[in-house]
Amino acid sequence: MRFPLRSVLYRKPTTLRVLMADDNPVVRAAVGRLFRLLGFEAVLVANGREAVELAAAEHFDVVFLDIQMPEMNGFEAASLMRRGANGSGLWIVGLSASLDEGLAETSGMDEFLVKPLRLNDLVEVLKRHQCTHSSNKLQTLKRGTRDISR
Repeated sequence: MRFPLRSVLYRKPTTLRVLMADDNPVVRAAVGRLFRLLGFEAVLVANGREAVELAAAEHFDVVFLDIQMPEMNGFEAASLMRRGANGSGLWIVGLSASLDEGLAETSGMDEFLVKPLRLNDLVEVLKRHQCTHSSNKLQTLKRGTRDISR
């Protein structure tokens, strides 16, 4: 029996704002499509520095950070985000082809996903976020994705 994937996540209409930093434009485009498929509002950037600046200036519910990026890697970005005014409420997920779990945890990340990302893994992370935070956060309206990488 087939059912819409979004029905797994929907409770009532609110918007989940997602920030994703990855230096690879192909990865950003692919993950951006996944976020659109799930109906999330997503902002995509090319490095950790841009992610830290945006996380300080805007509200995001979940942040996905590639571990290896130029200018500022995901570990540094997560640590700076945690120290910022909005840092305590962020759900931060590290992304990497291979990752040391202990290092991810000590950097202030809540969990990590191994690339290439699979839709089911992404959904499971967001379900865990939903259980940890507001039970209605995963209810979203389709708002699209913007890539503001420089």
